[in-house]
Amino acid sequence: AGMPDCVKYLMVVESSLLEDAYSRAGASGPWQFMKSTGRLFDLSYSKFVDERRDFEKATVAALSYLKNLHNEFGDWPLTFAGYNAGENKVRQVMREQAVREYWRMLFLNKSGAPTETNSYVYKIIAVKLIFENPTAYGFLIGEDELFLAPETKEVVITLSRATALTDIARRYQTSMFEIKKLNPWIRGSVLGKGTWRLKIPSN
Repeated sequence: AGMPDCVKYLMVVESSLLEDAYSRAGASGPWQFMKSTGRLFDLSYSKFVDERRDFEKATVAALSYLKNLHNEFGDWPLTFAGYNAGENKVRQVMREQAVREYWRMLFLNKSGAPTETNSYVYKIIAVKLIFENPTAYGFLIGEDELFLAPETKEVVITLSRATALTDIARRYQTSMFEIKKLNPWIRGSVLGKGTWRLKIPSN
């Protein structure tokens, strides 16, 4: 997407790369979108699906959002602060504190207490440094500890009515557990009418 590689570490800070991550504020998915922001970037939410938890779709949405923020602020630290606190908060701090550099800003909540945005960019930098050279920071990771992504294939199904995931799983000789694990954007145990792209085990 033509962005610096530190952008990917923002997702680590946001969710530890967990598709089913959920915050007390209501943000969800690997990029921690709020429902309202997700809808601005075409992430659907209904009783059947929550596309904020779709890794690929949420990543496309996040990159679009980050591009918009960078186009406005012209600076990656401010862009990241805008992603965390919202662009309106960054505009407010810039206006009220008469500063344009993230490093000189103080983000406060309504009661006057510092917010997580003050350390947010530093966390991204720290995660980048550790991930790029883990042994230098005391993280000794063995081959047997590395994550191996499951082998999957994608199928397209068209449903004429709401259908239980157990029925879909039976059709593809897999289990509801696997369907839910590989497609965390499915909210419940039923998928609604429509055309859907699903990941299933490749075997």
